[in-house]
Amino acid sequence: MKQMDKNFTPGESVWVVERDDCGNVDDFGGYMCLGSACNFAIASAFVYGCDGLEEILQYYAKETANDFDVDLHVFPIEDCYKTKEEAESAFNKEME
Repeated sequence: MKQMDKNFTPGESVWVVERDDCGNVDDFGGYMCLGSACNFAIASAFVYGCDGLEEILQYYAKETANDFDVDLHVFPIEDCYKTKEEAESAFNKEME
């Protein structure tokens, strides 16, 4: 698989063109990048007003310890953008 030329740092915002289960553009939104691997971004919604990487990871560690029911998001890196404007532009382009 070809490596995409997008790098996201854990803790930074990542804006994503979201797709439904058929691969159709559905929406776009902002998340916190937790990491990336194999051309995918691993992200989290901003939980309970937490906006720091350590706070988000502590939340997920606690949830994992409590019931192993953790809701992380994984997106293809090609659907991820550094800014809201870039994601919105990509979303609108696909909606045309």
